[in-house]
Amino acid sequence: MPTEFQVRVTLRAKADIDEIWTFIAHDSVTEANRFIYQLERQTQNVKAVS
Repeated sequence: MPTEFQVRVTLRAKADIDEIWTFIAHDSVTEANRFIYQLERQTQNVKAVS
């Protein structure tokens, strides 16, 4: 069974994510929100790879 990890997002990472959202949102708020949703889904599914 794969080892699961807990993901902690630093304040700097949160600021970077906000900046990425803003960049994408200039073209499409929907796509920016989709990016955040996908990022959250992926970080919830982090597992060790052997």
